[in-house]
Amino acid sequence: MFTPLLDLLFPPRPDEVLVRHASHEDIEKLLSPQIENDIISLLSFKEPLVSACVHECKYYKNRKAISLLAHALSLFLTDWCIEHQELQGRTILTYIPLSKDRQKARGYNQVEEILAASGWKYEQVLQKVRNTVSQTTLS
Repeated sequence: MFTPLLDLLFPPRPDEVLVRHASHEDIEKLLSPQIENDIISLLSFKEPLVSACVHECKYYKNRKAISLLAHALSLFLTDWCIEHQELQGRTILTYIPLSKDRQKARGYNQVEEILAASGWKYEQVLQKVRNTVSQTTLS
């Protein structure tokens, strides 16, 4: 009811609009796990909805974007566990922590937010030992 008025007063970001109108089914259609050098990517960043979700999650802690990405992760993990039953009990789901400075500036770790929203058990087993340059400044 108030969204059109708020959008008029505070125009939403293009990525925010894309995420706002997306559904779990939309992200499911884009789920296409790829394995290269033992690294699994679940979604293509070239897809506008995927890049919008990543940007909204990373820079704005957009709950809908987090939910969409968590849904994709949960679907993948469910299938992966069925296919790799021999690894159950020997697999740890974790994330790469942010540096203390980046964590303080942003206030959250977007990957930890996605993991928490996915409903899967995860652990913080890694520790950041030195601050590094932001990856966005490297390209």
